[in-house]
Amino acid sequence: MLIVKAEDFTLIREMEEKTLCLYQESLDSRVKKLEKYGVKCLLGLSWKTGNTIIDDQRPKIGEGYCAFITISVRNASGEIVESDDHDVYMDCAYFVSQYCKDSIQVYNTVDEEAYEALDGFIEYFEQTDEKAHENPDRKNTASGRHGELWLHRFLVYFGLWALAVLCLVQGVRLLGTESFPESLKNHLNSVVSSRYFICIEDDSYEPGSLRALYYVFSGMKTVSIAAGICMTALGAAFAFSCIRLVQFRKNAPALLIRLFGIGLLMPVIYCGLASLVMGIPFFRMFGSSFRYECLILISVTGIIAFYYSTKKALFHR
Repeated sequence: MLIVKAEDFTLIREMEEKTLCLYQESLDSRVKKLEKYGVKCLLGLSWKTGNTIIDDQRPKIGEGYCAFITISVRNASGEIVESDDHDVYMDCAYFVSQYCKDSIQVYNTVDEEAYEALDGFIEYFEQTDEKAHENPDRKNTASGRHGELWLHRFLVYFGLWALAVLCLVQGVRLLGTESFPESLKNHLNSVVSSRYFICIEDDSYEPGSLRALYYVFSGMKTVSIAAGICMTALGAAFAFSCIRLVQFRKNAPALLIRLFGIGLLMPVIYCGLASLVMGIPFFRMFGSSFRYECLILISVTGIIAFYYSTKKALFHR
């Protein structure tokens, strides 16, 4: 503790701010642990003169003056976190300086109780988090109410598995010698037929068929096989992301969003390669149905990204 004359306002301010920095540096590791639970741990300076507490500006120094470090843990709504039974209220303060006989006593060390308080907050979140994983629909005071996890349950128990199976099936079909994406089949045949007159003597090659298309554009078979491998891998990746979501693993939602992005890019890249192989302008490769599918996929990705952005506190294992 240091003693400074009350009239030395500049020195008192500097020492109080220096003590605040000391608190921030000393408690930094604990603050970061708390923020993993989707909350903000705020440290600041507040003052009191008489019976009035002031947060926004430093008052004149005189009888009844004191300053203190405030530590508050706030949820996404900006409210101080409080347990359901009101036994835990995450807001505390520790003296930095106080007026005493025309002098100011300045405390230039971190109060040991501040370490204990943050350790207690961390322990509370650890216990609350375990209960939240056992019963995900319960209220979690860390980040506010998580709300019903209906979309999460739909995705992990049905949606993502169905999507993984569809990707695997499509991938296997693309790997076959007679395969071709159904969504592009009729459109590409019409585009090709309008530009080329395909005449094949072998009766097994029916004009306009996929075999005829591959006969004229042999490179398309290679493109389809490469796309089949990628689609199969994407299906396996969706299954993996589903398992990560079930386990509430860290970055699991981010992985899912990336996979949706890849799923959107793959048909665009496929059409680009097909355009090069067949010599057809890129913009003509896209049928109206494909455009609608892209819009739907972008919308679904946005909804899922927003949904999981509100559930970050659950995913940190």
